Amino acid sequence: MKAYASIGSRPVFVFVLLFSVSGIAASTASAEDGLPRHPLELRALREPEAVLQALPAEIATAERSADQATLALLHLARANACRVSGRWACQRDAGMDARAAGERAQQPILILRGIVAESRGRISLQDFSRGERLLGEAESVLRQSPNAEIAADIQLAYSTLGHVLGKHELAVEHARNGLSALSPGQAPAMQARLLRNLGRAEANLGDFDAARSSFDRAQAQADVADDPKLSAEMQLELARIAALSGDIEQQARSGAIVVAAGQRLRNRQLEGFGREVIGLAALSSGDQAKAEEELRAAIGVFHKFDLPRDELRASRSLVGSLLDRADGAQELRVLVRRILVLVRDVNERDRAAAGDDFDARLKYEQQNFDLARLAQEAALAREREFALNAQNRFNRVLMLGGMLCLFGLLVFFVVQRRAAKLLSKAHARIAANEHRLRTLTDNIPAMIAHIDGEQRYTFVNAYFRKIFAIDPDGLIGRCMREVRGEAVYADIREHVEAALRGVPARFEGKGEVNGRTYYYLSQYVPDELPDGRLHGFFALTFDITDLKLAERELEKLARFDALTGVANRRHFEERLALAAARSRRQGLPIALLFLDIDHFKSINDRLGHAGGDDVIREFARRLQCNVREEDLVARLGGDEFVILIEFADSLELAEAVARKLIASMQEPMHVAGELLSITTSIGVAFAVPDADPGALLALADGALYAAKRAGRNTFSVAEGNQSIGGAA
Repeated sequence: MKAYASIGSRPVFVFVLLFSVSGIAASTASAEDGLPRHPLELRALREPEAVLQALPAEIATAERSADQATLALLHLARANACRVSGRWACQRDAGMDARAAGERAQQPILILRGIVAESRGRISLQDFSRGERLLGEAESVLRQSPNAEIAADIQLAYSTLGHVLGKHELAVEHARNGLSALSPGQAPAMQARLLRNLGRAEANLGDFDAARSSFDRAQAQADVADDPKLSAEMQLELARIAALSGDIEQQARSGAIVVAAGQRLRNRQLEGFGREVIGLAALSSGDQAKAEEELRAAIGVFHKFDLPRDELRASRSLVGSLLDRADGAQELRVLVRRILVLVRDVNERDRAAAGDDFDARLKYEQQNFDLARLAQEAALAREREFALNAQNRFNRVLMLGGMLCLFGLLVFFVVQRRAAKLLSKAHARIAANEHRLRTLTDNIPAMIAHIDGEQRYTFVNAYFRKIFAIDPDGLIGRCMREVRGEAVYADIREHVEAALRGVPARFEGKGEVNGRTYYYLSQYVPDELPDGRLHGFFALTFDITDLKLAERELEKLARFDALTGVANRRHFEERLALAAARSRRQGLPIALLFLDIDHFKSINDRLGHAGGDDVIREFARRLQCNVREEDLVARLGGDEFVILIEFADSLELAEAVARKLIASMQEPMHVAGELLSITTSIGVAFAVPDADPGALLALADGALYAAKRAGRNTFSVAEGNQSIGGAA
């Protein structure tokens, strides 16, 4: 999934926006539920920082009085404040402290709440395996001390875990289980959160009608709970569905509600999300002025609170609007520079986060696989032990004598048949686990494969079909060199050999597949057996083509003038420095032509900025048409242009080019419905080797002003410290 929308198309911003807002309002507490809570826990929903400052004194007082129940409630309040402010390690530690105090107080409800709080913190820290085990432990305690609201809270945590891991069907199942555990009207905030998770999962599965119904029910419960953050989150979810279905009015209404909630709570970040929703709705409806106003307001908020990902997303939407306006060039240049900074910052954060997230998910799935394998081995061991005991009993029966022989044989056959059934069930469970593993890998948007020591595929997932357009089963037993092709294999060979030596590898590359160029990110993980021997390696390859193409487009925007398409100042200065270096090495002179449009200010005042831009574009086109392909035409700003001529044989060549350019401007151009004649003045600088780039540009600039003093529509040549005029 892309982290931003394509410029010029209806934005699908809400996928990223909802991940950002999940740190603002994840799960909330309600004053109407029946669970024991300290008043500071409810206050933490609106004033988390104030609660964190007040808690140390309260906790110290409870510890001095050895009031373990109150101490557990205070730690739960700390966990809630840390959650609201996005401090996941703090939430995990507070949950552990609450559980310990609950155990000392011998109150199961407090123990359960501490376990759930710790589990939520660990899931947010990507410790999925430990988080899931804690939820299973909470279910075990819950069987001894049943509580409907705790049961619903555990199902809510399972649903959130399913959402984080992309298992949306499981997220739906656990959300519904949580709702069924509660009675109508019981714990409205909990019901709102469960309905929110249900609607989000239904939307991810493409069932938008069901998602809207779930969010409407969630909003009603949130209104009863009087939780403005939770209500705002519902509206952001509704805005996502509205954006995907093209319901602009609903999108704008949801944005206005989020802005109002942010102002009520004095939460500028939430207000920024709302303004972005309104701006994008206005952009879709064609109200460009309102869209730009709201997007600028959102960008200001995100910049102030150091939210580069949100600022980048809003900035790209604003760029799409400014590109449609001729008078937005200056603001567009500033915005593009800021986008380049944000892209670098977000990419650095994304690489770190992606690596952590990938490692955590891989570790989680590996642990689940290991647990399943150990459980199967334990079951088989128990069955073998049972069969051995049965055999021993049979031998003892034989020793009792011939009278008991028939009875003993009968017992033996019964036991053997039962053992065979148990073994059959164990094999069926193994097959089911293999099927679930295959289903999981086939639905991961990456090529996953296992390669043995001879570099042959032993396992591939279904994603290979999408990339190579062949049946994945047809790849089993084939060599990597044959499948990937000689060109790609030459690039990855050293990484393959490293993985087969037991060294993990992570790298990027590109290749041609069925006539299309793919950019990819691969990670090779050695497959080491328990005895230390290597059994090949696992290969995980992600398609990053869209990301690479976006980076190239941004690089182009940074080096070429948006109005004319010729090189900008930055590109010109780089080429001039390289040309000067080549000139010094090869002993060849350089020619530089500095041009502007005569009387351009009066032309711009008479025709307006749009007409002036048309004149500049036509002027640039004529320059490009009258120089060699290897010569560089660049716009420095306004109506000022330069032409860099490398390998100039003589000053006469530069003068000939200047005369040709002056003559090319004689033909009138059609601008703003009228024929317009323009002229140009040119300063020519001709430098021998060892010329300084800055001095050469200054020399050409001085020659330009000499041409203007000579009456314009002409050129002046500067060679060394001498300037001579040249008529058109």
